[in-house]
Amino acid sequence: MAVGQTMAENQVTVLLLDAGAWAGTFQRPDAVKGGDLKKPIDMLILLKHRVWVEEESLREYYISREQVLPGVAVVSRRQVEDELAASEAVIRF
Repeated sequence: MAVGQTMAENQVTVLLLDAGAWAGTFQRPDAVKGGDLKKPIDMLILLKHRVWVEEESLREYYISREQVLPGVAVVSRRQVEDELAASEAVIRF
């Protein structure tokens, strides 16, 4: 369902919050036997969707801005709250 939302005429904003902030950083999937999250994030950006990581989550997990992937915007908690309040729909993962 979520993939279809990105292909339709929807404005999609992905919010990376709490430990999800790690998804917006350079990873080594081979080291943890996990999936590569950079490719889907790059595709969202290519499709002109927004990918945001919450600044407070970065601080909480000691993630520097330099570790954040290109194209992923660092935003304040207030911006996240405003985005959620203005959204017509929210899909949580």
